[in-house]
Amino acid sequence: MPRTGEICTLSGLYQGDCGHSHRFDRGDTFTPCSYCARAVTWIRVGA
Repeated sequence: MPRTGEICTLSGLYQGDCGHSHRFDRGDTFTPCSYCARAVTWIRVGA
């Protein structure tokens, strides 16, 4: 599971362990959650 600061290798919708979701595209850097502004682990939940 990718964490904040890592590079996205598969585009899609990701949910952080904080419960908020964000879309990342291949090559993007996983950012901190834009809602709660903390570093999270991201889980891909959809295309």
